[in-house]
Formats: sequence, structure tokens, C-alpha cells
Amino acid sequence: MKDYYALNKQALINYFEEGSKGCICESLGVEIEHFVVYGEDAAKKAGVPVHTAVSYYGEGGIEEILYKLCERYPKHEKIMVDDHCLGFKVSGFIVTLEPAAQLEISIAPFSSIDKIKAVYEEFRASVEGVISAYGYELINEGYQPASKVLDLKIIPKERYELMNRWFGTSGTRGRNMMRGTASVQVSIDYRDSGDFGRRFRAAYIVMPLIKLWMDNCKTFEGEPNTMRLRRTEIWDNVDPARSGIVPHLFDKPEGSSEYPPYGFAEYADYIMNMPPIFIPEDGKDVYTAGSTTAEIFAEKEIDRPMVEHLISMVFPDVRLKTYIEIRGADCTEPERAYAYAAMVKGTLYNEEFIDHAMAFMTKRQLSAKDIKDSEASLMANGWYGEIYGIPVRKAAVTLLEYAKEHLPEVETHYLDPFYEMIK
Repeated sequence: MKDYYALNKQALINYFEEGSKGCICESLGVEIEHFVVYGEDAAKKAGVPVHTAVSYYGEGGIEEILYKLCERYPKHEKIMVDDHCLGFKVSGFIVTLEPAAQLEISIAPFSSIDKIKAVYEEFRASVEGVISAYGYELINEGYQPASKVLDLKIIPKERYELMNRWFGTSGTRGRNMMRGTASVQVSIDYRDSGDFGRRFRAAYIVMPLIKLWMDNCKTFEGEPNTMRLRRTEIWDNVDPARSGIVPHLFDKPEGSSEYPPYGFAEYADYIMNMPPIFIPEDGKDVYTAGSTTAEIFAEKEIDRPMVEHLISMVFPDVRLKTYIEIRGADCTEPERAYAYAAMVKGTLYNEEFIDHAMAFMTKRQLSAKDIKDSEASLMANGWYGEIYGIPVRKAAVTLLEYAKEHLPEVETHYLDPFYEMIK
């Protein structure tokens, strides 16, 4: 009799191994989500508040915007679902939509932050060249600047409808997360399973600082936002099992002070024991509610497309695909996004810093609770809070000094916005 759990777990491990890089080139993948909103004149004409989100649907909607954007790129490939355009691909980047038509650019991996900046600025100029004719604006913030989530329609993508259904049962903030938030995500490479585990843990250790540096929710449900790290509060109440900190990442055997290695196999167990919400089957998305991957595939093997689906249905602050995706940041103005990319490159590609983070983890015996306690301190006190008992400004300077030492001299200036925030 086949052991389907073992077979399917191995399929996941095999997929993660495909991402292993014998040589780390320090490439960064960067994703930036935006809100397309009504400017002052367009809002007055439409009879809506300034910075109300533009709907996907109808005349002047985001679908129309996408078609006009495609015209600017002769060698594009549209992303179509049921005769609806939901994005497009070109050399260097992909444009897609989040559930309430937040516009996302996924920039291909580049080792040069100058190159990432150039690609982003060219894309942004194209978007603004299209939307300015409508009186729209492109906003880089962590939460909808004027709209309330219950007023926003989901784009015509079945997976989002099924996720919306699930998150209605798993927590209180699913609608806020799907329709209200926008983020910046940075992705890095790994050499092998062990190398992944070290970088994965290090990314979580610095996550409270990332969230503070990138905190950028100015409004919440149409009112001034009064909470620091609002996006963290939202994710904490969406579906705790599949967001936040991956379970058992900082666990140790009882009575031991040593952390066991963490790698592909452990992350595969995480996926196997997670309900995937829905699965693609015979050309349709089938709602699976609370059944885990192991239960759904108890008597059949998963193929590569299913592996890719399953790993996309968890949303922790740091996620594994064929790269490590760092997901805890709000969308911010471009200069701060570049600072974020530079900080990630200068620390999570810095072997000296990774060694320091692992030694710090062992010395302080860090747990998932310590990370959450640090986030709570920053929520309450901002730049006067503490991270692992250390004043946050001191910890931030230490982190930036590691980054500055590792980055090429021509890229160190990208860290300036973070230094200014500390001041």
C-alpha cells in the first residue's frame, strides 16, 4: 500500500529543491501593490470622496486601464480569465491584480537595486500616463486611503470568492486583508535546504523591524488610522493558522537549548497539514473547507501544478516557494521600498549577519512568542519600543550597519530613508 503522505511530502520537497542555487547571486524579486483612486476633479465629477478606489468593472474601470496599459507594450501577454483581463506579462515584470483590483507589479529578479528602480519607474510612468487621462491617481499606502472594504467588489476570479468565503469563518479581518491592504514584498534565493532554514529564521527575527520601518497605513475604513502596524493587526485576525509565524519554526526539544535544523521537509509538513481552502479540479476550483492537504490527498498523488497551488494558499510573514518571499511590509513611497530592498540584500544575503542572527537566536533562546511580544511593543510604542528587550532604535542601527558593510558602495545611499526614520 502506498504511503501517500510520504509521496506527497516528497513532491513538495522536490519542488523546493528546484529553487536551490549552488551560487547565490544576491538577486531580489520585488512586488509592489498600489491603489488606483479618484483624484480630486474625477471624484467631484463622480460624486465620490477623493481617493475612493476605482472599481475593476465598467467604463473607466481597472479592466479598461489594463487594456490601455497593454497597448504601451507591443510584446505583452495578457492574463485572461473567463474573457476578463486580469493582468499581463512583459519582459522584466508581470502586472496582476489583488482581490479588490489593487494593481501589482512583480519585478523580475535583479541583483542591482538601480535596475529594480529603473524598471519600477518606467512602469509607474506608463501607468500614470494612462490613468491621468481619467483623473485617477496611483497611491502607495498600506490601506485603502478612502474606501471601506464592504463597498468594494471582488474582481472576477473564482479563487478570491472562495477565499472570501473561507476567511468569513476563520477570523474577523479577511475582508480587510483582501480588499483593503497593499504591500511591498521582497524575495531572495537560497542554496539548499539548510541554507533556506537559516535565512528563513533570520527573516523572521528581523520582521518586527521591517514592519515598523514599512508601517504606512494612514487611514482605516475611511477614517484616520490610530494604530501602528495596522496590517499586522489585520493579518493576526484573518486566519492565524496560515499567517504570521510558521508553526514550530522556533521550537526546541524539551530540555534542550539547541534549535534543530529547519528545512524543506519541515516546511512541507506545514503545507501537508494545512487546509488549502480549495483545489483546482477538472477546470474548476472546488471548495474544500477545513480538510487538510493530507486528508484531501490521502489516496492520490499531487502533481507539480497542484504543488504550486498548495504553497500559494498559505500566507505567513515569510513564505517558501522556489525562493523565500518576505511579506510583512506595507506598501510605501518608492524611496522607502528601495530602502527595504537594500536592507534585505545587505542582511539576508550577508553571511556574517546570518551567523549573528543564529547566534543571537540561540543566546536569547528566541521563540515565536518573543517575536510577537516585540511586535506588540512596537504597536504600543513605535520607535520608543523594544525588540527582544533591546531599544528598537539601537537594534535598527545595528541592522543597518550590517547592511551598509555588505552592500556595494553605490547602493548604500538607498538605506538613507531608514536612517532618517531612526533620527
